[in-house]
Amino acid sequence: MRGRRPSGRCRRPHWTSRSGCSCGASNGTYDGEHFRVTENGIQCWFGLNQLPGHRSGRTETKSVCTEPVYGARAGDPCHGATFAASSCTQGWRWNLDFVVDTRDNAAAYYYAPETGYYGTNAQRTAVAYTRGGTLSRIDYGMTASTVHAQTAPAQVVFDTSERCLPGVPAGAVCDDAHFTAANAARWPDVPVDLKCDQGSSTCDTHTPTSWSRKRLTTITTQVQNAGSTQQVDRWTLVHSFPDGGDHAPTLWLDSVQHTGPDTTAGGGPALTLPTTSFDPPAQLANRVGTVSNQPAMYHNRIKNVVTESGAQTTVSYNPTECTPANLPADPAGNTKACFPVLWTPPGYSSTQKDWFHEYTVASVRTDDLHNANQDGTCPSPLTSYRYLGGAAWHYDDGNEFGKAEYTLPVKALQAWGYAPSGIVTTYVTRYQHADGRVTERTWNYFKILAYVPTVYPGPEAPAHVIQEMPPK
Repeated sequence: MRGRRPSGRCRRPHWTSRSGCSCGASNGTYDGEHFRVTENGIQCWFGLNQLPGHRSGRTETKSVCTEPVYGARAGDPCHGATFAASSCTQGWRWNLDFVVDTRDNAAAYYYAPETGYYGTNAQRTAVAYTRGGTLSRIDYGMTASTVHAQTAPAQVVFDTSERCLPGVPAGAVCDDAHFTAANAARWPDVPVDLKCDQGSSTCDTHTPTSWSRKRLTTITTQVQNAGSTQQVDRWTLVHSFPDGGDHAPTLWLDSVQHTGPDTTAGGGPALTLPTTSFDPPAQLANRVGTVSNQPAMYHNRIKNVVTESGAQTTVSYNPTECTPANLPADPAGNTKACFPVLWTPPGYSSTQKDWFHEYTVASVRTDDLHNANQDGTCPSPLTSYRYLGGAAWHYDDGNEFGKAEYTLPVKALQAWGYAPSGIVTTYVTRYQHADGRVTERTWNYFKILAYVPTVYPGPEAPAHVIQEMPPK
């Protein structure tokens, strides 16, 4: 939960939800702000930090991300005689950390925060804030009153490593001591230049920034068995940094491998399945190229998936529809697979209307890499997709500003604004048999657009600019 407080009551068919903000939790914020959301009697706490039964020495959830906030005006929290004296620690994100259902069953979520430092109030003295963090553990099988009574009967543990590959390049070491500007290439998608050290008096980063040095490496499920912890399942994630094209390499998930380490039933050694792999990625340009002197912003997308059982799924994408010379004349009537974004690119001093591609899937093919029919053939199902009538876009209904007059038409799927709607999508699955016969099945899906705004807030209206970064 980030950025704003939920309030009020919402009713939908068959369920009721309540939410509210409270103070008084011991969670690192100046007033202990946290939230409780109740849906169908299931209570969810965000930012509680010290769970029921907590006492000194017990584990805290570390679920609140905090930073210094200045109360610049009279009546603001922590407002003081001077601006420098008006700072206090407040939350900017409240993560889910405690859930209790209607039968008093409880689950707890624990986090590993990452601390960053920046120079507040235009000063160069490093001040701490929560830069980011990851989920480290989920506990199950307790009741609301026995969270701390003993080790949870069932747990999911998430392990992370640095967003750096040991030995790449040769001799590379991935630890805090080597996270320096001189070694920035070892963390290619981490902004090393924004790092300030604890206790530094020469910090030139003057705003808090949100980023992570971590990548998820293993997920382990475990239970308590005869007083000891027994691992049940483990998934190992392997990553790489493929060439980024026009930008630094970004982290890519190469594969996931499932291992069954539980041998308590008398089995042999731990069993490890073949990997599920996702290489190589398809590198596609995001920008149409309407703003000059800017990179194409290539980003990796799924192209191939090879499963544990040896099935290979290949994804093909349709060609792009838009070019700098072939753009929708009116964004409000846009039916092409591209969308506008208002942002200020590097090197520009004013807001520009830029266009970005929306890639649609043309087909998905599945091949069996290990088995065939008796005649040596192996039918490979091919599912093709047709999008009839062109794209239909609307403003982002989930925009935090809430009102259409403050909503920028950008891509809703990534919380940027425009969302495809009113599209007729046809799925056609074909099986090619050895004797030449073709089996085909067709599905049609319709998505109805309830409201289409006819006024486009162009770049001449700076108040409509709600985001100064391009979409990923």
